[in-house]
Amino acid sequence: MPTFHDAHFKFSIGIPDHWHFMPAAWSPIEQAKRSPDPEDTWARFADKPFCCAMTHHEVAGKMQPTLHVCARPSRVPGDAEAEALLAFQLELLRDDPQSFVVERATHEANVAGHRANFIQVTSVARTEAVEIGVRSRTYLVFTPRYALTLTLSSSDDTAFYDEADLTGIINSVRVGR
Repeated sequence: MPTFHDAHFKFSIGIPDHWHFMPAAWSPIEQAKRSPDPEDTWARFADKPFCCAMTHHEVAGKMQPTLHVCARPSRVPGDAEAEALLAFQLELLRDDPQSFVVERATHEANVAGHRANFIQVTSVARTEAVEIGVRSRTYLVFTPRYALTLTLSSSDDTAFYDEADLTGIINSVRVGR
């Protein structure tokens, strides 16, 4: 299983053999780490992924399974705060109720031994010529110094992704150890 490691975040994640990591040099966060102003770095790059991976299929009009991992300065919230944050996350998705259907949401998830919010939604990505059904699974993982956002997206058609692959990716995560 190919594995990505980031010493700065003390983070690692594995992907199935048929998935591929994008080159680290392409990552905006890698460029940000070399910035002379750390506060400016977070403001400009916190929403940019530092780890990206994907797999491929040959069918047009179906989303390729992808992984994106981002980080922000944070801390571990208490129950009420995590629940309020989840409600805020869901409210943002409900701005476009035609496109987003929340399938699962909890503030009591756990990733690599860390508290996490989890949201799974289906949505429709529209272009002028095509509509693509998408299923997204987002984990907001709270550590003492960072909040890591892990987003796994795929087609909403189960013929174009393997749920075991996605579960294996999340189960492979290691943080702070």
